Amino acid sequence: MLGGVGGITAGDLMTDTVSEDKVSDPGRIRLLTTNGGDIEVGSMFVEGGSTVEISAIASGDLTVNGSVVSRTNQVPSETQFIGFARICLLAGESIYVDAEGVSTRDKTIAVEAHGKIKTFADIRICAGEDVILENLDKGITAEGKTSGSGDEIFTADARVLMGAGASTEESRTISVNGLVFGDADNADLPITITASVSGGGSKAELTAGDLPPGETEVDASNPDGGADAKLGIDDDFEHELPGDPECPDCWCADCPTPPGLPRPIHP
Repeated sequence: MLGGVGGITAGDLMTDTVSEDKVSDPGRIRLLTTNGGDIEVGSMFVEGGSTVEISAIASGDLTVNGSVVSRTNQVPSETQFIGFARICLLAGESIYVDAEGVSTRDKTIAVEAHGKIKTFADIRICAGEDVILENLDKGITAEGKTSGSGDEIFTADARVLMGAGASTEESRTISVNGLVFGDADNADLPITITASVSGGGSKAELTAGDLPPGETEVDASNPDGGADAKLGIDDDFEHELPGDPECPDCWCADCPTPPGLPRPIHP
């Protein structure tokens, strides 16, 4: 869906694959507005296959009345190399996610990627102003895992990156379930990141409590190699939104926009 100043308003958006289908992917959800347009949707789910993605990029505010889940449910039968799951939630102004009304699905923001040789689980949440996430009973989780065996080089990467205040000169608010980043112990924030390589037996894990006070990034890599986890939280984000694709350090730079359309950079 593409929108201008009038924005995008929708209910729940879901796509998946039938359980008997071991080859197809469920597709991707991509929403984009320019010229200050807002996005307001219900829950967003993409589940099945081996490549899944949800990207909602608003030039104005982004509001999600529900959960956001991007989850593979099978190792591909034909292509055995990559399992990929991504969520990009970006706004030139503020991001609001409230899962209170979710009754039958997970109350969470979550990615889960499963591959045989290589896998990548990725959550990016970047706002020009505030990031407010509420009623996430299962918090924020990113899990990437491989299940192959043999002489291949197995890798699993999982990350969660959240930034606020990109369009302002002062720090803004990042809160999860009423807990504000920087106000108290980061360990109280419900964030879990796991990368595991069963073929090589390596695992890397992070929670918000692993982020040292005053720091914005932390990495964990298994000493045996193959598994890498990363967490970033910054309430005084200095990157341009949604980011310069030529900037390798911009957290949300590679979040996708439809081909041929400009990125909705906030004024």
